[in-house]
Amino acid sequence: MNRANWKPWISSYNWPAWTCPTCHSGTLQLDRKSVVERETAKSRRDRNSEDWDPAGIFNNFTAWLKCSKATCGEVALVAGSSGVDPTEGAEGELELEEVYSPRFVMPMPDIIAIPAKCPEAVAAELRSAFRLFWLDTGAAANRLRVALEALLDVPGIRRRQRVPGKIKDLSLHQRIIEYEKREPVVAAHLMAVKWLGNTASHESGVSQDALLDALEIVEHVLDEIIDQRSKRVSELAKKLTDAHAPKRAKKDTSTRKRSSAS
Repeated sequence: MNRANWKPWISSYNWPAWTCPTCHSGTLQLDRKSVVERETAKSRRDRNSEDWDPAGIFNNFTAWLKCSKATCGEVALVAGSSGVDPTEGAEGELELEEVYSPRFVMPMPDIIAIPAKCPEAVAAELRSAFRLFWLDTGAAANRLRVALEALLDVPGIRRRQRVPGKIKDLSLHQRIIEYEKREPVVAAHLMAVKWLGNTASHESGVSQDALLDALEIVEHVLDEIIDQRSKRVSELAKKLTDAHAPKRAKKDTSTRKRSSAS
C-alpha cells in the first residue's frame, strides 16, 4: 500500500496513482477538463469578512478519472471538496494551487492489494471498507472486522464450539486466540485490527491514519494467510542453501538446529 495515495488533500498536478478497480493494472488519471467546481454557501458568505483571504475558498467538485490502459478505458466519477493552497512560487511570489479532497469515487479503487486467490467473502468486505474510507471511518473499521471473520475461515479456524447442551458461536476475539496457537505473530496482527474495530463500535469514529494503519496490517496478513509468503520464502531459502551452500556451512546449520532443540 502506498499511503501517499490517500492524503486528505491532493494537488491536481500530483494526482495519486490509484490502481484501476476494473483491470487492476492501469491507473486512474484525472481529466482536468472534466473538473466542475461550485463554491459553497458558507465560503461565499465568508468573503464579506474583513480578514478574508483566498485560502478561505471552499468548493464542492466533481470530475472524471480515466484508466491509463487503453485496452481498459474504465472511467470513474470522483466528488468531494476543493480549495486553494497558498504556496511560494519560484521567485518568492504567492501562488494559489488548486487542491482536492475526495469524498467519493465510483468505482472505488482498492486501497490495498488483494491477492488473486483471496476468497470472495473476504474481498467483498474489504472493498466495502474501501468505499467507506472517506465517508465513515468507523463503519469502514467495522467492515474490516467482518473481513477478518471470513479470513479466519481460510486456515480453518472454527466459528462454533460445542458446550454442554448447545452449540456456541465463537467471537472474533476467541477465534483469534485459537489461531494464536498456530501463528502467534500473525494472530497478534489480527488482534490489533480487531481492537480498532472495537474502538470504532463504541466511539464516533477513528482517524483515517488509524484506518490506514489497519489496512496496511491487513495487506500483510493477506500475504501471510492466503499467499503464505513467509513459508514460501523459507522454502526457497532452504532450496538454495541445499543446492549451493558449501557442505561445511550446511553441516554447521544442522548442528545449530540440533543444539537449539536440545
